[in-house]
Order: sequence, then C-alpha cells, then structure tokens
Amino acid sequence: MGLHAPTKRWPGGIPASIKISKEKAWTRAASRGWYKFVRENWADGIDARDEDALAAQRRSLITAWASAEQDVRDELRAFGCRSPTNTTAACYLITHVPEPGSALHALWVKLLLMFFDYESEFHIAHNVFALSPHDGEAITLDTFKRYQALEPADFRVVQFNELGEAVFGPANGAVIMVDERSLRSGLVIAAQFGVDGTPRNAYRVRPVDLPDAWRRVGSLGKPLGEVMAHFDGDKDEHDPRIWDPYPEGMDMQLPLLDIVIHYSQDTDDPVLTERAEIEEQLNQWAPGYLEAEEEGKGLAKDYDLGKVDFVV
Repeated sequence: MGLHAPTKRWPGGIPASIKISKEKAWTRAASRGWYKFVRENWADGIDARDEDALAAQRRSLITAWASAEQDVRDELRAFGCRSPTNTTAACYLITHVPEPGSALHALWVKLLLMFFDYESEFHIAHNVFALSPHDGEAITLDTFKRYQALEPADFRVVQFNELGEAVFGPANGAVIMVDERSLRSGLVIAAQFGVDGTPRNAYRVRPVDLPDAWRRVGSLGKPLGEVMAHFDGDKDEHDPRIWDPYPEGMDMQLPLLDIVIHYSQDTDDPVLTERAEIEEQLNQWAPGYLEAEEEGKGLAKDYDLGKVDFVV
C-alpha cells in the first residue's frame, strides 16, 4: 500500500498515432506480439529509481509499436510471450491535488482514512494515485483510462493488440475514483471499465459501503455490477452512467469517527467496534490526526499525509 506522487503526463501530449481499440472484447493472445516486442526491445541498465527514464522508455516502445508496419506486428504475434500480471485495485484522485492548509486537503485526508475497515484492519485501496489533469480539463469516465494508463505509459494496465491499438486490462479490474464532489460529499466513484476504456459499471457510494464489496471484487474476481446490484437509486444528474444511491451525500464536517460509526450502521457490514478501540487503531495508522482534526473543528487542514501508515 502506498500514497504515490502525482502521475506525470506524456511530454507534449499523447501522439496522434496512438489509437485506442474500439473492440469490446479482447484476449491476451491478441497482445502476444506486443509482449514479445517489449521483452526484446527493453533496454536494461536504467536505474529502477529513475521513474522519468523508465517512463521515457515505455513511451518510446509504445510509439514504436503503434507506428510499426503491420507485417512486423503480425510476425511478432506469431511467437508471443507470457503476459504481465494483473494489477490490484487502487484509488485515483482525478482532480487537482489539494494544497496543504486548505479545506479540500483536510477533506482529502479524511476521505482516505475512511478507506480503512475499522472492523478488520483491512484497507480497501491498495495504492493511492493522483492523476494530475491538464489545466482547465476535468478527468471524466471517458478520459480516465488515458490518464491512468497512457499518460504514464503504465504497462501493467495498457497493452497493445496486433493492430497497434491500445487495450486496457484487466477487464474486471475495479477502481475507486475521487473527484472534487467526492471531497465535499464523501461519495466516491467505484467503477469498472471495458478493454476499450469505456465504463461498464459506475456507482457513487460511501467508503463505508465498500469493505465487503471490495473483498468480493478484489479477492473473488466478481464483476462490480454483480456486487453492487443491491444499490437502489437514481442516475447521477451530471453523468447518467453513474448510479447515485446517496444524492444527499454525507456530512463531511463531522469528525472522522462520527462519520465512520454513524454512516456504517445502515450497511451490510456496520462498525461494531468500541469507539475507544477505533481511536486506538487510528492513532496507530495516522498519528496526530485526531488532535489535528479537533483543533481544526473537524478539518485537519495542515495534517501531513506522510504520517499515515497505509497498511493492507
């Protein structure tokens, strides 16, 4: 588990030659040539700590594959190699990173601490990333995969088919997305995408709804739509593809523990642990948070996220 630095974008923008596949179905066999191409052309010797150099090499390989002659891609596909492993579920901040000292920063910290399951010491999101949208641009369900996978050239999420087009996997990989509305309302977006980068299922839910659901999605590989099927509600007024069972949101001005205990009571997995025990857990995971929150009257505006022990 980790809180990662903001994802860096593709310098100069993603080249126009790189297309996203419109196919709704995909098999790993379609990317065998891509895997072999990467294995044969990956240059060793780059310091594993030099993320800029590693990202530059990944982007170079993507550009070369997308612009290669079709017969070259066909020949490589005939041989192929093993596919990469799937990634684990993660949380993505899809708005600009809040400045420390601001109310939005305090809400971001509070929201992240809600992802802990205070009944079992389980953390919903295994990694937390900030995706850094372009100035004046919002990351949406339609552009999420470009920011998540293509901008950083993340080979764990994006592969390429025999036509040189980008495909996204794993198909059942679910993510948690946090936009500015999430910070203000406490409602995050749980979403699952197809290999073409379009959303299959999306729900605006409370973090307290997620522990049991995320175990079934992450550990059992259940489709998000199946796990979330019991949520009733209307469509999001801003994006009808998102189910929004809690349009009123949560009161994010309340202290963190009040939110966790109060809003979990109408879930399938309510928090039954004594408050004193929860406070003890939180003091271990986020030293000094409760004191900072009390001083800020519910908002720990200057709390350093680096103090949080993001255990799994």
